[in-house]
Amino acid sequence: MRLKDLKVGTKVTCEIRETKITDAKIQIEDRWYYICQNEEDGMSANNKLGYKYSWCLSCLTNDKKLKEELAKCNVTNLKIIRKDNK
Repeated sequence: MRLKDLKVGTKVTCEIRETKITDAKIQIEDRWYYICQNEEDGMSANNKLGYKYSWCLSCLTNDKKLKEELAKCNVTNLKIIRKDNK
C-alpha cells in the first residue's frame, strides 16, 4: 500500500489496538490521516464521515516507513477494500 492510495473516503479494514475494524474510511485533514469508524475512540477528526469515532494516524509522509508509522499508532493490517475484491 502507498500513501497515494489513501484518499478521503477510501474504505478500509484494519486492527486498532487489536480490535478488528471491518467498516471504516480514511479522512485527511490538514495533512493528518484518520481512520473513521465506530469501534475505537481516538483523536477526533472534525469530519468523521458519518462514523462515531476517528483514530489519528498522524502526519504520514513516507511510503517506505508506512508500516512502522502505522504500528506507532497501534494500527495493523490496514487494507483497502475494493469493489472488485472477491
